[in-house]
Amino acid sequence: MTEIDIITLSEPLLWFNRDKQKRVATSMIRALNGAPHINQVPIAAGLSIVLGTSDTWITRTEFEQVQQHSFITLTEFTLVIDGQSFQVIWDHSQGAAVSGTDLFKEFGGYNDLTDATFRFLTV
Repeated sequence: MTEIDIITLSEPLLWFNRDKQKRVATSMIRALNGAPHINQVPIAAGLSIVLGTSDTWITRTEFEQVQQHSFITLTEFTLVIDGQSFQVIWDHSQGAAVSGTDLFKEFGGYNDLTDATFRFLTV
């Protein structure tokens, strides 16, 4: 089950980057004698969460509901994925936070969308 704030989706979304999150920030400089000085800090917030449909689809009604939420909700909200709860904001830094492709090309759009992607940042 996937819940985006007050929106409960009828089909669960896949978590595309669950095991690809960068959780440690690292920087390295060289001392005058060539020795490396490495600084590492855990990243506590601002982790990227990317959800989507992959080979399945989402209804246009649910997609538009989530899309409107991304346009008007600029503060943090709760995201529930597979029973895990996160405080997140929409990630508009890499283009649209919510995007999708019509399953079939039709004037006005088809009832289902595929390749839907939803981008969030943890707070």
